[in-house]
Amino acid sequence: MALYLYVPDLDAAYKRALDAGAISIAEPAEQYHGDSLAILADKWGNQWYLAYATVILDDDQVRERRQAEEAEEK
Repeated sequence: MALYLYVPDLDAAYKRALDAGAISIAEPAEQYHGDSLAILADKWGNQWYLAYATVILDDDQVRERRQAEEAEEK
């Protein structure tokens, strides 16, 4: 199972999850779609996507940011 959960303080929630025994899959980082996101797994194998809406973007802005990120990866 995977859960995508918005939290008011991403860094604090990430640390709390690690302290409770979660395993980090991806540390908190801003994504092209405007959310800052961290991914963790609990002892039952559930994945937790903890997110904070860093910036609210419209569809065109998301598309532009995604294209820019893909261009950087090449």
